[in-house]
Amino acid sequence: MTHHSEHHELSSAIKVGASSRCASAMYEVGERRIVVLAGLIFDRGSFDSSPDVCREAVWALGKLAYDPGLELAWRFARSEDRRIQKGALWAIGNIGGKRAEWMLFELLKEIEDEDLRQIIGGGIKKSRGESTRVSRQQVTKRLPPPATTNPEIRRIVVRLTEVSVSSNFAEIVSLRSELQELDPLYFQQYMASIRQVETFAGRLDDPKVFY
Repeated sequence: MTHHSEHHELSSAIKVGASSRCASAMYEVGERRIVVLAGLIFDRGSFDSSPDVCREAVWALGKLAYDPGLELAWRFARSEDRRIQKGALWAIGNIGGKRAEWMLFELLKEIEDEDLRQIIGGGIKKSRGESTRVSRQQVTKRLPPPATTNPEIRRIVVRLTEVSVSSNFAEIVSLRSELQELDPLYFQQYMASIRQVETFAGRLDDPKVFY
């Protein structure tokens, strides 16, 4: 069978095949990196409600690093089907780029499940072109604190990111107290972001971890 006839058979299965055959064809396209069929996968995945099709569609689009597939992956990242959700989170990171990175940080704010957050962490590293073998702590340290236009708050937060708990514990306590007195609402948001970082790093109960 020629490449042309193979592609034709796969494209027919994706466009009009039964869900099981369609899902199988999507997997084959992704595994063989047949990028020319990515658009068909996107189209079928956009309207087909079959969990198998949705899962394989988002996986294949991620495997193909098909940038328009971010739209579908973003939608499926909130799926109630855990397999689809996992595939979507992985796909966003594998497609990569600034838009993918933004999506993953937004999802990190919503998702509390530790397994899913690990997938997001790996995706953030991939989207930045970093090795996925880099420790999760390196990713979490890049999670930004809440935004502010107050220069005094910025000064305190910058200093908090610079000090070491082992040698400057008293200064950390003093700076946090100063921040709380200056803007109680911002202080709550800042501490929430710290807890998010510690939870993502899997070190919430470790008193030596400060970011």
